[in-house]
Amino acid sequence: MKLQNHPGLIGPVDDARRERLLQLDELVRSNSTERIKLRWPSASEIQRAALNDLPADGPATKIIPMGSQLSSYSKIIRAGASVITHDRHESLVVPVVDRSLQASWSGTSNDLDNVPLQVTDATPRRVSCFVTISDQLRISNPVLTGQFVEMQLLSAVGLALDDAIVNGTGSGEPLGILADSDVLTHERASAGINSFADACGIERVISAAHGEDDAESFVWLVAPDTRSDARQAVGVTGVSSLWHDGKILDHQGIALPTAPNGTLILAQAPQIAVFDWGAMEIEALASAAQAKAGLKTLLVSAYLDCGVLDQNAVCVAVDPS
Repeated sequence: MKLQNHPGLIGPVDDARRERLLQLDELVRSNSTERIKLRWPSASEIQRAALNDLPADGPATKIIPMGSQLSSYSKIIRAGASVITHDRHESLVVPVVDRSLQASWSGTSNDLDNVPLQVTDATPRRVSCFVTISDQLRISNPVLTGQFVEMQLLSAVGLALDDAIVNGTGSGEPLGILADSDVLTHERASAGINSFADACGIERVISAAHGEDDAESFVWLVAPDTRSDARQAVGVTGVSSLWHDGKILDHQGIALPTAPNGTLILAQAPQIAVFDWGAMEIEALASAAQAKAGLKTLLVSAYLDCGVLDQNAVCVAVDPS
């Protein structure tokens, strides 16, 4: 019986990842200050791999861009946020459909020209972090070394993305949900307390604003203390708490460690977008003190952005004014 070869940790036919892992291993083993640019597959490479029909190339497979690979480390991407990949390093303008616009029967339909065009702007923004690694990685297998470093880099960037989606100020970083004045809000009945009635009210606000597209794609973004309080809050008859079986009102709940205390956000996950330009640079920084300790610091710079595609699909609980 003939057995097919499989590249294992690298992934089938993903030449870009094979190149990345070997680059990272070489950077770890080098003693000099260096900077490398990691390459993720282009849109054409991804499409070619998915539609492979040449027997010599092996079975059709799926290779993924950087934004999708971040789903293993970003809770919000994993919950269903949209990842929009663009090969050229340029700003994007994404139009938003006004789902409240309704045609009229037996009369004049609403004219699109009378409604201001809504868009979401996206700009390549630099997100950076320092990652310290041990020189003991040099004695490991090159692929395992590259994979470990890649995982650590993507984990740091994934956490920064989740933080920006919720807390971003819009100044030098993405505009987060909590700072976005255009998203919907619901006033809590009591300041600082997220009750069962408030959760129902948030859901109602989105539905009334034509923001509900698919009930199954709703996701709650909460702070750890909000989840703790919801576990102790009274739920519906027969349900012990508001947070039940990992859900609030039958919708998936995610506790984000970077969310401020009391945060309670309901969103249609696909209407949260992560924009990915597939660019990441790694620079190894030389330090005599670290070299003596057997350590090395890597400066990571990725170019991403995030935003809300439809403000009527996101609602935040706020204290009474």
